[in-house]
Amino acid sequence: MNGFEKRRQQKMEQILHAALTLFKKNGFQKVSIKDIAEKANVSQVSIYNYFGNKDELLFEAVKFYLEDQLKAFQAVMENMELSYKDRIRLIIEMKLNETISIHDDFLKAIFSSPSPKLQKLISEFASKDSLPAIYAFLQQGKESGEITANYSPETILLITQIFNEGIRQFPEMYTGINKNERIKEIIEFLFYGFFGKK
Repeated sequence: MNGFEKRRQQKMEQILHAALTLFKKNGFQKVSIKDIAEKANVSQVSIYNYFGNKDELLFEAVKFYLEDQLKAFQAVMENMELSYKDRIRLIIEMKLNETISIHDDFLKAIFSSPSPKLQKLISEFASKDSLPAIYAFLQQGKESGEITANYSPETILLITQIFNEGIRQFPEMYTGINKNERIKEIIEFLFYGFFGKK
């Protein structure tokens, strides 16, 4: 990559970071190209030159976001300095925090988008990247005896997703001064269920 290409890549990532920050905070519809340009400290013309339009910027921002999240989770999954239990605890905590930080309108723009290109991206990322990585990690826990053999990876993922959806629906129960305690309770419940530690 030569100097020009490197600068171009850096500026595109700068724009994507700015767009994601604003989309996650305010939703997709309420954020304008002008807002993103100001946040990224670039001209609106630069954004149009790099991405063409706001919908294409959304596609690239979602792609960037998914790849970034996967890298963050993989870094934890592969950190052998932590115990398996500490790794899964940290992953759940990261997921819960990320869930509460995303504006509903941004999620709607992603999952209700009429763009076949965007829906294909999400579907293929789940089937080829994120789910295989999570399945492998859960299987590792089952083989080592850290996770009970009574539950399939599919069941574990389903239960985790139910918690994520609940947090989206009732964010007031998760935020505020008891946030850390709430995270601890959710993780403990995922680990030990209704009956607690044996």
